[in-house]
Amino acid sequence: MNNRTKDYMQRSISEALEYCSATGVKRLSLIIPATITTDEVEILFSDKRISELYLPPPTDLGLDAPGSTERIKKYANWLNYVPPYEMPACIARANSTPVVLANRSDISTNILLQSALRGKWVIICRSGQDFLPVNLLAALLWQFASKILEAVQKEPDESVLKRVYSISFRQAPLRRFWKKIFRRGENSSRGPKFDSSDEPDFATLMNTAKSLEPYDPVPRRIIHVSEGLGPGGAERQIVETLRGLKQYGFHDLQFVGLFLETAANLKFHAASLEQFNISCQEPTRRSIFSKANGPHTLALLDQLNTLPDDFEKDVLTLAALFRVQKPEIIHAWQDAANLKVGLAATIAGAQKIILSCRSMNPTRFHFYRSYQRSAYRALASNPNVIILHNSEIGAKSYAEWLQLPVEDMQIVRNGFDREFFRPTQSVDAIRRILEIDVGVPVVGSVFRLVEEKRPYLWLAVAAEVLKCLPHCLFVIVGEGPMRDEILSRVKTLGLTKNFRFPGASHDIAGLLSIMDIVLLTSRVEGLPNVLIEAQMMGVPVVSSNVGGVSEAILQTESDCLVDSEEPKMFADPIVRMLTNCNDYDSESIAVKRFAEKRFSKDRMIAETLAIYDIG
Repeated sequence: MNNRTKDYMQRSISEALEYCSATGVKRLSLIIPATITTDEVEILFSDKRISELYLPPPTDLGLDAPGSTERIKKYANWLNYVPPYEMPACIARANSTPVVLANRSDISTNILLQSALRGKWVIICRSGQDFLPVNLLAALLWQFASKILEAVQKEPDESVLKRVYSISFRQAPLRRFWKKIFRRGENSSRGPKFDSSDEPDFATLMNTAKSLEPYDPVPRRIIHVSEGLGPGGAERQIVETLRGLKQYGFHDLQFVGLFLETAANLKFHAASLEQFNISCQEPTRRSIFSKANGPHTLALLDQLNTLPDDFEKDVLTLAALFRVQKPEIIHAWQDAANLKVGLAATIAGAQKIILSCRSMNPTRFHFYRSYQRSAYRALASNPNVIILHNSEIGAKSYAEWLQLPVEDMQIVRNGFDREFFRPTQSVDAIRRILEIDVGVPVVGSVFRLVEEKRPYLWLAVAAEVLKCLPHCLFVIVGEGPMRDEILSRVKTLGLTKNFRFPGASHDIAGLLSIMDIVLLTSRVEGLPNVLIEAQMMGVPVVSSNVGGVSEAILQTESDCLVDSEEPKMFADPIVRMLTNCNDYDSESIAVKRFAEKRFSKDRMIAETLAIYDIG
């Protein structure tokens, strides 16, 4: 955590405790959505007002040190500070009041609802400069209202339900009724937002933003923006792109991560950029706007105030950064950052804005918000905005969702630099670390342990393979909120000796090099890096036929694309390749040639520069 973030958290903790003392809360459970040190944990527990503490594992915990885990866990409970912000099984004791130190509405809502289910009556959230109690019934009504809105927003514009919704909300009495029922009432209007029952008017907001004066860009200055550089496929492509641009003679490059310093594990790939002297930073929270900026600005601020709290804050922060830095190209990655960056760049006056989508449209994912469709459509109306995809099927998915011509979507497939994508350890060394004997066949993969990757199906396929090849071993590289339950399931199945879980790793090439087959069972995918990288290492793949998978792999007669959810349909081609050396060798040679030709770094950078249209 940087000094600025640390000071903010310390101030927030102090203000939360002062609020509780002033309002008569004597025993509280403190929830800290950021990492602190073990010494700071112990200091907090010397405060008699705190009964329990919830936070991510401290950065200096030293889990390998004997007894360290037991020592610190007598004080604290671990909070998984990644979506969907899962909480421990028991959030707090019956006589304590949870306190949330966050502005983010999704954290507040999930914690609040889980607290409600466990019989807690009140939760205190940070809202702007204040801490305020939130009525649980009101929060549950908000959640119910957001579900209604999500269902309505998924309907096509010409549907009866969507037309009724639009007409209804033009009627002032109906709008007042909705707010009275689903909000907290006028006496608590300063309370924290959860999910807005009013769809922000992005079209009007964009029109106002486009009327602001553009800036004169600094030639060849390029800023890439995402939430962070966590251990994911999209983040690896950010690194590949920026390093490739550097090698092509672009030296004024920056990466901006909205939560690079404040969220756990979002600096995972930062060192890969810093070794190329590409700066990585989290933006300073500030705004370029004030009442002195004129009527356009006042109108804009008024409209921005209708956005969710965290959205508005990040838009103003990024707009300030862009206005100061004046980049020629602003390139955003993934839905969460795309909308904020697109709006902020328009406000700042940027003249070339790239929004890079990495999978299928967001309605398939837990992070989907009903306003995303109207926001993307509004951004698409800006001639300075280019919506970019890494697969044809992904472009088609967004075009259908947004009701825009697919021809408006640009495509640049992933690319990899073979010079850097090399093992850092030998095959023998990695097998020795993972306790895998020479000659033992290995089926593996690299993915986040989340629902859309269908890890339970992955385990079922492994069990099916073991019926024919009982000596086979399985390696899953990656972390995620489902890790503990997957480990438990492996133990329940009696397969612990056949599985290895090395966690997240920088040496993806090395871990792929020990695998004989890479297996992916995802429910939804864009253009999965792991399949491309595996083939570059000469490792054949077997995958569910979803999203852009068919564009990512060499389609031979090996049945490597599976349209079924039946584990045996995945297991059969795996067993066949592992038991037929001739089939395996020819497949290995073919997939390596395919991947190196189709997904080269040079092709990706050339296509990216063509879209940038930069001198």
